[in-house]
Amino acid sequence: MQFRRIVALVLVFVLVFWLGALPTATHAQDLVQAPDDFVFYELSNMRVERSVVGEQIAFDYKRVREGKGTVMLAARTDDGPISIRGFGLRIEATGTIRLEDRFARVRSALNPGRSEFGVEFFFTAHSDTMFSRDRYLVSNSVTYGTMNTRVQARPPSAEELAAKERERKAKIPPETVPAGYTRSDATTPLVPGAPVLIGVVGEWVPAKVVSLRSSSFVRVLPDGRQALSTVSRDGWIAIADQTIDQIRSDPGQFSLNVRTLPDGNALLPDDVKSISEAMPSGLLSLPAGTPLMLEKHSRWEDVFFLSSDNVTARVLPANHASPKEERVSVNALAIRQRTLDDLSSDAAKAAFAANVANYTPVSPPATIAPKADVASMASPVASSVPFPSFPGPDEGSDASPSIARVWRDQSGKFSITATLESRTETEVLLKRPDGNVIKVSISRLSDADREFLAQDGESADANPFASVVSPSPPAAGPLNYRLPLKGVFQVGDLRGGARSVAISPGDRFLLVGRSAASVSMYDLRSRRQIIDSGRMDHLGDVSVCGFTPDNKHVLLGGMRGIVEVYEIDDNGKLQHKHQFTSHTRGVSSLAFSRDGKFALTGGEDRQAVYWEVETGRALKTLSGFDGKVKATCICPSGNKLMATDGKTLQTIDLAEGNGVKTLQVGRSPASGQAAAFSPNGLLLAVGDGYHFSLWNLQLGSELPRITGSEIGWCALFAPDNQHLITGGNGVINFWDAKTQSLVQSFRVTNSFYIRAINTNAAGSLIVCPSGHSSVGVYQASP
Repeated sequence: MQFRRIVALVLVFVLVFWLGALPTATHAQDLVQAPDDFVFYELSNMRVERSVVGEQIAFDYKRVREGKGTVMLAARTDDGPISIRGFGLRIEATGTIRLEDRFARVRSALNPGRSEFGVEFFFTAHSDTMFSRDRYLVSNSVTYGTMNTRVQARPPSAEELAAKERERKAKIPPETVPAGYTRSDATTPLVPGAPVLIGVVGEWVPAKVVSLRSSSFVRVLPDGRQALSTVSRDGWIAIADQTIDQIRSDPGQFSLNVRTLPDGNALLPDDVKSISEAMPSGLLSLPAGTPLMLEKHSRWEDVFFLSSDNVTARVLPANHASPKEERVSVNALAIRQRTLDDLSSDAAKAAFAANVANYTPVSPPATIAPKADVASMASPVASSVPFPSFPGPDEGSDASPSIARVWRDQSGKFSITATLESRTETEVLLKRPDGNVIKVSISRLSDADREFLAQDGESADANPFASVVSPSPPAAGPLNYRLPLKGVFQVGDLRGGARSVAISPGDRFLLVGRSAASVSMYDLRSRRQIIDSGRMDHLGDVSVCGFTPDNKHVLLGGMRGIVEVYEIDDNGKLQHKHQFTSHTRGVSSLAFSRDGKFALTGGEDRQAVYWEVETGRALKTLSGFDGKVKATCICPSGNKLMATDGKTLQTIDLAEGNGVKTLQVGRSPASGQAAAFSPNGLLLAVGDGYHFSLWNLQLGSELPRITGSEIGWCALFAPDNQHLITGGNGVINFWDAKTQSLVQSFRVTNSFYIRAINTNAAGSLIVCPSGHSSVGVYQASP
């Protein structure tokens, strides 16, 4: 009897399930409601399309709100989430998602014999901060088939709200100061060793002043920490009134003895020395495998030495299961005293060699000529230089990279296998298989090598096609941006892709700042790469770069808030001049004075800094923006500074000294991706979703808007002060600011957001990324 009852019950459930009446699971994906500062999308038009590859599920999407968040496609059934990884989708501002109907197997597996089946699609975004990693619902949903439940977004929990509040507090200084303390500003006296309080996530933390980096920033050592921090002098420091009186009466009573690397933050332990202190002659004599310490992200990491040219060093991480060699600045390395003592022991040297005995370096085959990559020289430089000075191309040399050969010196005792990179009348640059470039006097080479150079020189001189002219003669008369652009030059293999681009005055050099924390420079005459800096982790991704209008200096700004200045000569050789931290977060915009003596940089720290290029001395700061500074301008007179975050415009007249004037120019700093000032300082364009708002800055009045069909990811005015150039999805758009009309939409590539764009001084050359790892230079017609 019991057996029959069980069989009958099973048959009832099978029948109900077959008819589709069995209730499915009622749970839905647990997501958090998206905050107002997050991006949001609208999904629509779910359909089935038929193509040569079969049936595809398709739906359209459109970004309806700008904001934070890295967006991903998600999907679920009534029974829970399903994975759709591996499709390689990129979610842009607008587009269509097409998926092959690969859910048939899921349909049959989850619902055998059941005709009703549904999949729900939606977008999610992560909040990846130091306080939380919430997953947010950032779109409506669309369904394929039949669904009995819908995705739900819940309000944030108390813990999540607390994490978000901590994130908010981390971006602003504490609201009040303790009794007996004064909040600091640019005039507050501070000296090394003085005790202070610094703002950390809404709280005051004890610290001591280490050094005054500029009029805006102070380096401090928080109590109990083993690394220095850089904090803003304006509002983020509180100092006791008694300490202020002591500094004014006797500043010498305070002192602080801290040891760091020349450009580092991590404290040096007592038994550790910087390389410049321990080995003044450099690392050339150091045996491979020697243990060293590398400062990375203000922490010490153990590494093994491989080789060095005394400017950069190849090292191998000691604590990784599958270590991969890195090229780092010598100034980021330190050595323990016991390691120095062991260098005199043959047994210790043998132990050092065992550290890297099983490592095989990855290098290009010796029979393949590497591209010109003159990134470092084998000559010592001062310890204050963060990475090598760059040699430029030699005007009189046509030597091109060749196959590797063995070079010997006059004595015959020394030899090297290398390719010839370039030469002058007295010296040659030779590139070793490990990528290092060395400089050798021709007089010290063997007779056979000098004979080889003489023969190579004759063949180069005999080439009637060796002379390269400029690819872009200056345009005569006004430019016609209605005509299609002409491709001039394209470079590829840019690891990490381009973040910023610039063309030098005179149209000689192309500078590319890369996401891989590195810089490349090209000679537009010879179309050769002349600089590949290698990784510059101290800078981070190079978000801005530029040549000063007088063509005397090159500026690089990174995502770590650091700006570096280099002197440049006529041949493109860069010589490091100075480095300073102008912002606490990434540098986001750059403008020069007409004479090239001053710069105005904007940052993601919501302030703009006006400073002197020759000295790096900060002169003025515009602060109080609600978002990152998207555009800066020094007017032609040199007296007026302007900066905007896309919501507020701040203007200051240095000559009049009447303080900062503000103008509301946008809805929110998150409503658009870009903003631009005209070169004469009379017009401002501010991104607003799919549009650009135009402002007459003389009158402080808004002009008719430029209306587009997509988001402008970057923007700048042409030198004629009339045409606005914006980067879209694979296109460069030219707009007439007088008529607010589209002049031309020039397609550069497909499905790639152009986030950086620049022109030469005449506006005849336009340069922008043309793909994920390439940059193109295009010419406008007169």
